[in-house]
Amino acid sequence: MAHILVVPTALFLLAATSVLAADPPDTAVNQAATSADGVWTAVVDIDSKFSAWQGTRGTPTSSNGRGRGSQFYMPFGLSLSGTPDSDWKYEFQARSGYAFTKQETVSSAGSLNTLTDTILQSTLTYLSIDGFIPFISLNVNAPSGKSALYGKSRFARMDPDLVDLANFGEGWNTGPTIGANIPISDELIFTIGAGYTARGEFPRETDDGSGSFMMSQKMNPGNNLSVNASVNYQIEPWSFAVGLSYTKESRTFIDGLANFRAGDKYIIIGSATRAWSEVWSTSLSGNATFAAKNDTIPFGGTSVIPELYNSNSRMIRFGLDHLWTEGNWSMGPSVSYLNRNKNSYNSINYSFIPAKTRLAAGGLAKYKFNDTMFLSTRIDRAWVQEKEYPLIFVPIVKSNAWFLSLGAALTL
Repeated sequence: MAHILVVPTALFLLAATSVLAADPPDTAVNQAATSADGVWTAVVDIDSKFSAWQGTRGTPTSSNGRGRGSQFYMPFGLSLSGTPDSDWKYEFQARSGYAFTKQETVSSAGSLNTLTDTILQSTLTYLSIDGFIPFISLNVNAPSGKSALYGKSRFARMDPDLVDLANFGEGWNTGPTIGANIPISDELIFTIGAGYTARGEFPRETDDGSGSFMMSQKMNPGNNLSVNASVNYQIEPWSFAVGLSYTKESRTFIDGLANFRAGDKYIIIGSATRAWSEVWSTSLSGNATFAAKNDTIPFGGTSVIPELYNSNSRMIRFGLDHLWTEGNWSMGPSVSYLNRNKNSYNSINYSFIPAKTRLAAGGLAKYKFNDTMFLSTRIDRAWVQEKEYPLIFVPIVKSNAWFLSLGAALTL
């Protein structure tokens, strides 16, 4: 039964829960301990990620001069899961992270050294209804990071397509979700669910007109309501997964005044894996995001109304991995492609992500010493080209970036 829950539940939670300040798990160092009776399992995980980029302009691209930046990011977490009786499964998790990030562009130089926000999650799953497995989850974002970056430290926020982490903190967020996994057969599983995230207020830096950005304003971000559905199908040598989600966001207020409402968002995610033999396998994954018109305050206006044309972008991403596994080794190449057709306003980070195409290529390798220990590494090289904007004198911007992840896993 536990095997049935893994993929659909993860897919649902990815779509149903709004993005919080700390990253979801991407385990590289894993230490697990199982209780003597085999009921409970504890996991401590830690990862280390390094990214570095340079380009014809910095972040934001309206700044003149060649740009460069780097980031070290170390997410870590503790989780506990168990089935103390045959009817219920309990899962608890706490996650946070540490980040040092620096931009060295002459006109946009700044750095930041901080913890990220802390995510607390609990999930309760009922296992004793044949053909229907309901679950309920609660996610809480605790503000242990920094939401207001005063002075030049604000330039430590960089393009999320060039670094691993673009946001370092916000307010108290509470996100309950409810749903169910429905096994149609041993090969076919259907998941449905809904989630709501109440996002608390937090301070954000602002300018008093001097350009110093040493003042703060009170951000009260919009709450999110999401509904989701996913299907997972396996038939040897193939496995498939498709998920759909719809998110509606309420208005964002700044210092008590309505300022913005993000357009309704639609997300499609999917993957297909083919096992060619016991040694070779290929996985293709992709996702697409579409959004309706935002509500904004027009130039010279005083109230929030729907914009005249849809300024939101359409983002499409594809990734391909080809793995060789034999003995203690697993390794192979990977490529990915991203296209964002317009500047996209990110209501999580309260900043624009430039329109661009992004091509990345790299590879991963894992070595298993024994049943309890393995080492892993991944490296990627990304080439990015951003769209030009003649009206504001921003030319085509070209950048490249390196991404490196190192880790080990130990199970006790």
